[in-house]
Amino acid sequence: MGGAAGFGEQRMGQVCSLLSHASGPEGPIPKALYLGLGTGSTMGGALAVPHAAAEGVELVPEIVELLPHFADINHDLAKRPEVTLHAADARRYLAAAPGSYDLVVADLFHPGQAGASSLFAREHFAAARDHLRPGGLMCQWLPLYQLDEADVRTIVRTFLDEFPESYAFLGIYNAQNPALALVGRAPDPSAGQLHLDVARLQADTAKLQNIVDPRDLLASYVMGPGELAAWAGDGPRNTDLAPEIAFQAARVAYRDDRTLGAHNLGVILGRAVAAPAALLTGSGAEALAAASAPFTAAARHYLAGEIARGDTADLSSMSWETAEHFVRAYEADPAFAPARGALYTIARKNQALAAKLLPRMLARTPDEPRVYEAYLLHLRAAGDQAAYQQLRAEATAKFPGATLP
Repeated sequence: MGGAAGFGEQRMGQVCSLLSHASGPEGPIPKALYLGLGTGSTMGGALAVPHAAAEGVELVPEIVELLPHFADINHDLAKRPEVTLHAADARRYLAAAPGSYDLVVADLFHPGQAGASSLFAREHFAAARDHLRPGGLMCQWLPLYQLDEADVRTIVRTFLDEFPESYAFLGIYNAQNPALALVGRAPDPSAGQLHLDVARLQADTAKLQNIVDPRDLLASYVMGPGELAAWAGDGPRNTDLAPEIAFQAARVAYRDDRTLGAHNLGVILGRAVAAPAALLTGSGAEALAAASAPFTAAARHYLAGEIARGDTADLSSMSWETAEHFVRAYEADPAFAPARGALYTIARKNQALAAKLLPRMLARTPDEPRVYEAYLLHLRAAGDQAAYQQLRAEATAKFPGATLP
């Protein structure tokens, strides 16, 4: 029902609502539908991007009643005037909905649970497509840590049958519990493909707390229609009459394989491409595309480090070969915050790794006071007085009046 104080779920919601707002009509997202609520953090996070109207559907009535208890992470979802909440079956509600939507978001459903397979069925995806306005988006989240690769490909293949124009985005920069969004676009005769308005992306991310930079959204992009089709290949579809996922995902659940997320993420990163420049439109599109390239490279290096890290909870105990992935992320783009935070933690706790990574951080950002501070603390702890005094003199000259260790 939500974890990590809802940060990951809120970010996932914002991936979808940012894409919808940047590709849709002017003004707030006219009408959106969120399937599966849990704590409400995904929907609540998404609503940080303005909506005119939003419906939320949750199967269990008691969960709807408990939403006010999670107001801190769902942005007081139950009391928002633009929101209508329903206790209902998601498939039936969507199939019977009288109107159309600009955005449909299907949250993480445990694929191994009884009945969940139908939420990944071709018939359900077809109902979503039929209830979208031209150019509207269906955002289906997949828990990569609860599906093996063959099952992910089956769902992708099934989704592409109904949404030939589909894209894939990562939810959070995490290798233990990664989530993948399949974003399908309803056909629109007036616009050949998905386009994201740069001005709207910049205005929206400036107001958010989870995705604060358009480069962050673009770095989450991993595949377009061609890459998804090539990865999915030929094979079975998940349908009501042939519920592949109902049987396969249950077997996966009983295996309790904690490497699934990292394995699937690694496969995806092996096929990942950068967000194409043609995805962006409006003033500043070319500049944003160029600025996103190093940020995307940093994200990919960081995720490679997270995969290599495995179950190692203590950052300070990792090998240099693993830590170097985070250094490469910093070297690609120091603005990528997850790598920066990891490196400072490693430097603080592991003197041997600090001796290798801090010089490279300093070489990449010679005017960053925090790198100097971390390096000085390391040299002092290591007892290297000569190097400490030399670096301190350099920092004093560079940052007059700064408080240095």
